[in-house]
Amino acid sequence: MIAFNERPAVGFAGPSTAGAPQVPHGWPGCVPPPGSLRFVPCAKEWLFDLAPGRWRLEPVLHRHPELLARMVRNHLRAGIAAMRLNRGSVVEGLLDYLPPGSVQDAVAMYAQENERAVALLQQVKIVEEALRPLARSSRRSKARATL
Repeated sequence: MIAFNERPAVGFAGPSTAGAPQVPHGWPGCVPPPGSLRFVPCAKEWLFDLAPGRWRLEPVLHRHPELLARMVRNHLRAGIAAMRLNRGSVVEGLLDYLPPGSVQDAVAMYAQENERAVALLQQVKIVEEALRPLARSSRRSKARATL
């Protein structure tokens, strides 16, 4: 089941308040804004929460949160595609096993989960975009260190 971050975004983009970091509309509320000390650790934790559990065992995903974000984005896309593909077959496949009201509930659940997954996908894209400059900066720093 896909967890949906329903908490409001922190520092919601809108009228500027002095010293308050601004984040794009749709920013996940549990992830501090880019530039804060907790941004990367919290972003990684949130992304790992959306990923298959085994991914937490992969050192490369801990070292490269931008890769983690890309993989989570692709994982969500695949899940959304599977939900859309299976939505039609739910009715056909369950009519023999469930009462009609339960089949309608299953179809409604698919629609709700699809909506949540699409919203999560947008949040992941926003966080991934915020992680990219950090990855570029890290690569440049390492390149300078080897010169």
